[in-house]
Amino acid sequence: MHISFEQVNELVEMARQVAGELELSRLRKEHALNKPSPFVSPGSAAKAGALGTWYDAVLDNIGEGIMVLDESRTVVVNRQLARLLDVSIDGLIGKTRDQLLLEIAPKFVDPEGYLEQVRAPKTGPYVLRAQSVTLKALVLSWVTRPVLLENGPGHLIVLSDVTGPRQGSIPLRAPSGAI
Repeated sequence: MHISFEQVNELVEMARQVAGELELSRLRKEHALNKPSPFVSPGSAAKAGALGTWYDAVLDNIGEGIMVLDESRTVVVNRQLARLLDVSIDGLIGKTRDQLLLEIAPKFVDPEGYLEQVRAPKTGPYVLRAQSVTLKALVLSWVTRPVLLENGPGHLIVLSDVTGPRQGSIPLRAPSGAI
């Protein structure tokens, strides 16, 4: 039996959606046990007083690029993501997932290959893991997981620079006697 390239793509997309449904189900069970959702919108964080400052401090000072999409658009982008992709935060807020992907695709060595790697179902939750090389020679790991937001399900996207040691960097060594 021969499976076509298109059929393989469809199977990958379905597997991502099944993984997303399972993750979302787990999150809903936790939520039903009255565990608070870790994701709140910047507006509601600001209403909580000091939480807005904490929220901004954490998101803007971690090493990974963070983006949160609600069911239809981008609602949160941190500074590291903007740095990694060499884009404006304001230019990404409010965009749909497809608009966002098409806009940043030219930042990658193989834009079409990148778009194929991050292909996902148009609706519903999904889980995705991909790696692509940017024009700045960075190898970025892209991980997407469903999350529960205030207004329903959404997706958390985390971009990590996994390029490895840069030329001229000093490798870390374990202290003598370390295991």
